[in-house]
Amino acid sequence: MMTGPDNLGSVRASMQRLTSAAEAVLVPGERLATTGIGWAAQLRPRVPVLFLGRRQHWFALTDRRVLVFSRHRGGPGPADLVLAKRYSFFTLEKVHRHRPLFQIRIRGANDSRLVLEFRPGQRSVAAELVARLTRALPPARSEPTAAAHATMPGDARPPAPPSDAEPDVDRDTATAFWGEH
Repeated sequence: MMTGPDNLGSVRASMQRLTSAAEAVLVPGERLATTGIGWAAQLRPRVPVLFLGRRQHWFALTDRRVLVFSRHRGGPGPADLVLAKRYSFFTLEKVHRHRPLFQIRIRGANDSRLVLEFRPGQRSVAAELVARLTRALPPARSEPTAAAHATMPGDARPPAPPSDAEPDVDRDTATAFWGEH
């Protein structure tokens, strides 16, 4: 993204549209924390990150979820939302802060892996995402209890494994974003 004096107005307008789009998809009580731009790609076995088809996306971090919008001219709208997941859905695998791009590797609850990269000007968004993913780590596993398997709306715990009779909505949503293995 160019940020020269001629383009500064359109950058601000795009960021305002991102904020508006994110606020349009918030659930009651959810607050927008920060927004930014980064790249995302699904990691594949034995394929170097260099050869992955990374795409730029708009990121919005809330107090509960990470929201990812497809990127195009003019900024996103609510219909451009491609991923909206609670932080507890992801497991943080690796963080590379020393590269020119701040790189985060995460694994979804469906075992899909994703690499996110942020430019130096977007490092604060990346650092906030890492902090929120670290805070969302599930507690150490112990004996399962009935309360541990109950999932309430707004609950930060990962959902219990689905039965054969009920479809796995999280897996379907992640497949739509990341594609099949």
